[in-house]
Amino acid sequence: MNFQQHNVWDLSFLETDCKTVIGRRFDVPTDQELFALAERGGADLQELRESIARWSKGSAWLNLTEQQYRRLLRPKDKGKQS
Repeated sequence: MNFQQHNVWDLSFLETDCKTVIGRRFDVPTDQELFALAERGGADLQELRESIARWSKGSAWLNLTEQQYRRLLRPKDKGKQS
């Protein structure tokens, strides 16, 4: 997962080759939601905190379940928020 802050946290996801973008981009409005998402994906939260404190951007390695990965690949349903 790559992330950077603008008015919201802009998230994108990459395959294990760290080059191929998968799924769609997500806008996450708060730090708390970013941390909750990263925690569900098994990210190193201390590393995430350090990246945010230093640069307001960074990346985190996620260990997704098969179900989480499949949900990431699905297009956004119209009328629903991410």
